[in-house]
Amino acid sequence: MCSGKEFPVTGLPANLKGGNLTWSPAGDKAAFTHTTDNTVDAYVIDIKTRKAVKINKTPLNQVLNAAFDWIDNKSILYSAISKPVSMAPKAAGPQGPVIQRTWAKWLPV
Repeated sequence: MCSGKEFPVTGLPANLKGGNLTWSPAGDKAAFTHTTDNTVDAYVIDIKTRKAVKINKTPLNQVLNAAFDWIDNKSILYSAISKPVSMAPKAAGPQGPVIQRTWAKWLPV
C-alpha cells in the first residue's frame, strides 16, 4: 500500500467522479463512491488484483449518514435508496409567495 508505485485499475466507471475513499482494516482493499447526475454507487478496489467492482444494486443514500462503513475486511455496511427518487412525495407548499397586507389599526379579538 505504501510503495508509492502507480498501476492501472480495471473495472472503473467511465467519467469517474470518485469520493469518500476509505481503506479496509487490513489495507488490501479500498472503497469509494462514484457520483453521477442521478445516482451514487459504491466500488471496492482489490489492490492485489487491481480490479474495481461495483458492490451495490440500488443507489446509495447519503442523506443522513456516511456513504459506507467497513465492518471487517470483507464486509461493508451502506444505506440504499428503496424507491426511485421520482417516487418521493411532492412538496405541499404554495406555488409562489403568499403576500399579506396588514393595516395599522386595532381589530377586535
